[in-house]
Amino acid sequence: MSDTTLGQRIGIIGHIFSVKNTAGVSVQLDIKFDYSTMDDRSIKNLILRSTTIDFQRPTRGLSENEIQELNGSTVIAQNAGHKQKSRSEQIQGFMTAFVAAGIDNDTALELATAAVDNPQLLTTTKEENNE
Repeated sequence: MSDTTLGQRIGIIGHIFSVKNTAGVSVQLDIKFDYSTMDDRSIKNLILRSTTIDFQRPTRGLSENEIQELNGSTVIAQNAGHKQKSRSEQIQGFMTAFVAAGIDNDTALELATAAVDNPQLLTTTKEENNE
């Protein structure tokens, strides 16, 4: 195991963005952010804050019940900013694909539910595909 922290591995990242002050004047900045002094916990907290904000934006369009259905689910981080489907919508989507592939309804429902409740089962990495 390496003694290198996530912050040290990330290092310095440059970013160009605009800031609008209270007078309404927008100024473009070219800033470098140095993450090298941040420990792993701080980096993870930073990532979680950003991902949570990304997740909240499209989720606002769901009903209260649909939002409640998301409680306890696992969201693939890179999809956090996309429209979130309710659990029942996700299951229905998988079930439709399984039935179209010739799987009977009961088995398709079982597989679809397992896929929604365990999304890591659907994810493969490059290393797994090359083995």
